[in-house]
Amino acid sequence: MKWIDEKRLELVRQGDMDALLNLDDAGLLMGPGESLDAYAERLQTLAANIKEFETELRDVGEVGFVGMKVERGDRIPADDWTPAQAQTDALFGFSVDWVPGFYSAYKMGLLFAGCAFYTYEDFFAVFIVREDFRKKRKWLIYSRDELIAHELTHIAHIGFRTQNYEEIFAYQTSTSPLRKLLGGLLRTTKDTYLLMGATIGLCVAQGINVFTRDPELWNTMPMPLVWATFAAIICFVSGRYMYYHRRFRGAQATLRDRFGDEALAVLFRCSEEEITALAQMPIGSLDAWLSARYDTDIRWRLIRDKFAGE
Repeated sequence: MKWIDEKRLELVRQGDMDALLNLDDAGLLMGPGESLDAYAERLQTLAANIKEFETELRDVGEVGFVGMKVERGDRIPADDWTPAQAQTDALFGFSVDWVPGFYSAYKMGLLFAGCAFYTYEDFFAVFIVREDFRKKRKWLIYSRDELIAHELTHIAHIGFRTQNYEEIFAYQTSTSPLRKLLGGLLRTTKDTYLLMGATIGLCVAQGINVFTRDPELWNTMPMPLVWATFAAIICFVSGRYMYYHRRFRGAQATLRDRFGDEALAVLFRCSEEEITALAQMPIGSLDAWLSARYDTDIRWRLIRDKFAGE
């Protein structure tokens, strides 16, 4: 892995700003609360895991992980990455070229377009996109460039362990204003299953209601309970999203006063607690807030040097 070797890791441990900036540019971001030693250890573990993955892929021709597998011949060509790398660089200030990426049709459902796989405990990352994108840049509502950029955004954020804002960030790569606005509605797979389950349950209950009950009973129990449950789930999911999306935009607006068009890139490097603080920050308080972090947190000194926030 070209970005990580013993010399660079030693520079990281020493807090060398040039080394830290180069790693940030490559999408190997330092996480909130992460010491220089912990950051170097994470990078070292990531490099070792990717080396092991690449060795098995070279020697065996395929690698299995998390219930699926990828094959050597399915690796995404470098040229297919270029537009996505340019997009993440423009939006967030990084360009990832180190993570293994593959085209795959392995156990993919009809609407499954791609996924990033990464772990926090034993650091590793890989991503796949649907086989259909190998020969064409568009499939249904998705584009290959947008999808790869979306997955690279998740991977670059691996050190942040976020949940409430993760999909909001990733959907900023969307070319569709509607997907950019609403794409972060479902934060996790559990949210998707919850919403789909509620919708299917409502349809089944309504079918039973219409075809097995007399018309005068259609509005009697248990249908009011079914409708109320469905409405409660919709209100919960959408209300939670609106709450965090408003905080996201509020924090971005606060940072824009200092960082201008690079506010989104700076926000991408904030913890959830920092996003909350920025969203609630009184007018005129940003300078003191930033100065305190520049003085005590090397991650924020890195942000300052990269985005000229003084």
